Amino acid sequence: LLLSGDAAKALTLGLQAIDALRSNSCDYTEIIANAYYTVARAYARTGDKNDSILYLENAISEDKKYADMAANEPDFAIVKDKSRFKGLIKFKGSGT
Repeated sequence: LLLSGDAAKALTLGLQAIDALRSNSCDYTEIIANAYYTVARAYARTGDKNDSILYLENAISEDKKYADMAANEPDFAIVKDKSRFKGLIKFKGSGT
């Protein structure tokens, strides 16, 4: 959905997926991290800088590889100049 340009629908489904995965007792760390990252991208596409960075922080806290990915992700162009974003990217290359 995000790739097709429907950021709002991707956002809704991504948030629902995060809630569902968090309520499950299994370890879905990678899936949750990816859902956070996708939601962060969707928020960026809708122009919501604060929530974009918030969900990116969550993705990176789950898996540091998302810092590398975010550094090169065009969707985050609207937040690349923000100090919070720059602070997150400092983890770039540190792995998990």
